[in-house]
Amino acid sequence: MRRILIICAFMMVILLPSNTLPASNQNRMLTSASENSLDDYFTHVVFCEFGSNTDSPLDPTVSEMLFNLYSSREYPFYYVSMVGNRENKALERLENEYNITSYPTLFFDGGYSVLYDTQIDEVSCINYITTAGVRDAPDITLTLSADWFQDCCNKKVITNVNIRNNGDNQYNGHIRVYLTEIKSRWYNNEGNPYHFGFLAYTIDREISVSPKNNLSITTGVDVTTIGYPDATPDNLMIIGVLFNSEVHQGFSDSPHDTHPFDAYYVDAVDADKVKGDLETWVKFNRPRTGFIYLFGLPIKRIFFDTPLLIGKTTVEAEVNRFLQTEKVEFYMDDKLRNTDTQPPYTWVWSDTLIGRHTIKAKAYHSGGITSKTTQEVIAFIF
Repeated sequence: MRRILIICAFMMVILLPSNTLPASNQNRMLTSASENSLDDYFTHVVFCEFGSNTDSPLDPTVSEMLFNLYSSREYPFYYVSMVGNRENKALERLENEYNITSYPTLFFDGGYSVLYDTQIDEVSCINYITTAGVRDAPDITLTLSADWFQDCCNKKVITNVNIRNNGDNQYNGHIRVYLTEIKSRWYNNEGNPYHFGFLAYTIDREISVSPKNNLSITTGVDVTTIGYPDATPDNLMIIGVLFNSEVHQGFSDSPHDTHPFDAYYVDAVDADKVKGDLETWVKFNRPRTGFIYLFGLPIKRIFFDTPLLIGKTTVEAEVNRFLQTEKVEFYMDDKLRNTDTQPPYTWVWSDTLIGRHTIKAKAYHSGGITSKTTQEVIAFIF
């Protein structure tokens, strides 16, 4: 019977079109595969912060062990390598918030449990992941996506987060989204790269969500501004982590318990690989190249690409769906003609004008991102 099920599943994978799943779901296939094995037991995906130092003689063994466990798909967890002697924000997290005792140290679920130094081995790590995964957690859902925006002046990771409070009580917590390099630029003392090396937070803020409600957040972080201008989208992944606001007593040197810290347990985790170059965030739906617009009615042209507008015409801009858009401004020859705050974003061009002109749409997105597109037209507006 099991062989039949495996054959059926294999045939479904072959026959299912690759575009049936959204890109974000395809990126999460690794997570889904790992969750299925323990789905009946785990209340949430576990998160581990690997306190590391390139000079630590134990780091290579721990780094390899973590990556092998993650790659096995057997355990629903994500981890990030916080290389303290290479990234100051990682060091601040380890020293100021976790009161780290020594390297390496593994902080599971915000300090729910801790392994450090020679305590760390594969069996203990699996046990700690499992123990953290089956503990009680609020009914909260975190989903996110990551996109890449690049133009002449920016190289940004765009983070979109949605938090759903499925419970009956107000949820208060802290959202952190870790920007990581899948294959880190930093190497341990055996010359091997870390994985999921922490670069910066794309989101780091307190949140509050009412019962049965959603909270959406969009931000853009420029990799040049944070000090990593050579970062490339195909090697970047974001890991979003929702920490509960309730404080617990943690120790970074258990069972000696001489290094206390405030622990905020993890309630939800999601991750996404940064997707491609989405340079075109806004484009014109009308007018389009290769068309005549007769009082707004599009007619395909045989010759010439420049749009020809005859009579009153509605100009329409389409904005990339991955960003929350606040408004779109329409310009004609660099003069502002209209501002629209709701899709579809349009401007009715009815002023008398004849000749060649340039129209521009400039979109303002959440997170301080702007994008624009221009189009030359031949106008006979009367």
